[in-house]
Amino acid sequence: RTGRSTEPVVLVGGGNDTAFRAEVPGTRSEVVSPVVPLGARSLRVANPGLYAPGQAVIVWQPSTEAWLASVNYGDTVDATEAWRPGEIDLRYHRYITAIDGDTLTLDAPVYDRLDRSLAQSVVYRYDVTGTVFHAGIERVFVDIETEGETAETHAWDAVRFVQAENCWARDVHTRHFVQAGIKFGGTVTRSTAERCRAVDPHSTVAGERRYNFATYRAQLVLFRHCYATKARHAYISNGASLDAGVVFLDSVDEANLLTSEGHRRWPQALLY
Repeated sequence: RTGRSTEPVVLVGGGNDTAFRAEVPGTRSEVVSPVVPLGARSLRVANPGLYAPGQAVIVWQPSTEAWLASVNYGDTVDATEAWRPGEIDLRYHRYITAIDGDTLTLDAPVYDRLDRSLAQSVVYRYDVTGTVFHAGIERVFVDIETEGETAETHAWDAVRFVQAENCWARDVHTRHFVQAGIKFGGTVTRSTAERCRAVDPHSTVAGERRYNFATYRAQLVLFRHCYATKARHAYISNGASLDAGVVFLDSVDEANLLTSEGHRRWPQALLY
């Protein structure tokens, strides 16, 4: 891309980040299981008649004062950083695979313990309007023109997925981005980056930059056989509590400046 646009060079998906809040009206039901254990694929609801197998749902646990206290506010001790109610809600995007009485069986587990005595979780049908399914980018070289190694007047992301499901990047080579070569951004699920390269970012070395392979409010994502150079955080989850079930498999980084990590505020089920 020539010129000086900071927008993504390639955008795949609907482009509207709903943060998994898009709710079909009239489909909310309380979870009545006293506890849904970490790793559970089933839960009981007050009104199972609202649902049918095959439907997309969100399992939502609000971050109440009681729940935050139970996890010691994420060990944030600075008053300016302390987590506050409503700030890090858990929302799991799932499909119903079966219904037996008041029990819904889901296609993937929950990745945190849902305790009704600490927070009242609910289920609601997810509104998929605008979501793009089964779209991919393959065998593309995204070479971003810049004004130099510390410039930031060019594209921040080379390839960004937003509001997408069952999508992929394969054999994609990116360089000279500010933030990410491949980013699974807002409201992305069940997607893959395979045999991709994100190298030689051009930016200052500072926060919010050089996250070569990144998730940001994305769930059930796989990075496999990828390669990064000169990153601050080469393989990173940065979507707070809405990132869950992300796998970084058989991938390499060189000349990395900091760690690959779950970057902040309760990402769950990250496998390196």
